[in-house]
Amino acid sequence: MEQEKSTQIFVDNQAAISITNNPEGEVWLVYCSTKNQYADIFIKALRKAKFDLLRQKLEVCSSTSRMSVNFYDF
Repeated sequence: MEQEKSTQIFVDNQAAISITNNPEGEVWLVYCSTKNQYADIFIKALRKAKFDLLRQKLEVCSSTSRMSVNFYDF
């Protein structure tokens, strides 16, 4: 499969961007502030406020706000 355009990788380390060299243009590192790293919700222990903010940005609701489905209703 031919790669049609660069793969974007969002990083919060500007030094990593400045020392990266990809002359073929297959990878494009894009700076993203640490506060906007949505993946942190999956890999870091976060305070409740930060966790709730990232969960909201991912458009994921809390398990207590979802409707329950009873197995025996089917």
